[in-house]
Amino acid sequence: MAEEKLKELGKFMSVAFMISVAVILVNVYLLHYVTKLESSCDCSKDWKRTFIKYFLYFTIAMLLINLVGLSLGLVKKYLLIIQSIIGIISIVVIFLYIRQLKATKCLCSENNARLLMEIINYVKLGWLLFVTIFGAGLAVAVLSTK
Repeated sequence: MAEEKLKELGKFMSVAFMISVAVILVNVYLLHYVTKLESSCDCSKDWKRTFIKYFLYFTIAMLLINLVGLSLGLVKKYLLIIQSIIGIISIVVIFLYIRQLKATKCLCSENNARLLMEIINYVKLGWLLFVTIFGAGLAVAVLSTK
């Protein structure tokens, strides 16, 4: 019985590891896109691009910390709170930045990475809305039973 649970846990950890590596690779790809814009796309110059670049660096670092399982205790909790706040801000910044690139017809910014960034941003927004609505519903349900 315990052996079966260990096998299941091992499978879950393998899948979680592969997903983490895939997410890191996607973020590295997007970081490459943003740094390429810096060097070769004048119409993409904006503070939002710089914000996105540093957000991607921070996200990759946090993913690596989680991947290798570094236990930073209280520091890790604060980093997760900071990452959540910056993550919410990044959703707005990325939407505004991509909208600006499209509005100014910044042709040198057009490629699959920009599209991928936009799609990921929609998914993040959808997830945030779901969690917010579910959390609010759960809070109402808990408070109404008291």
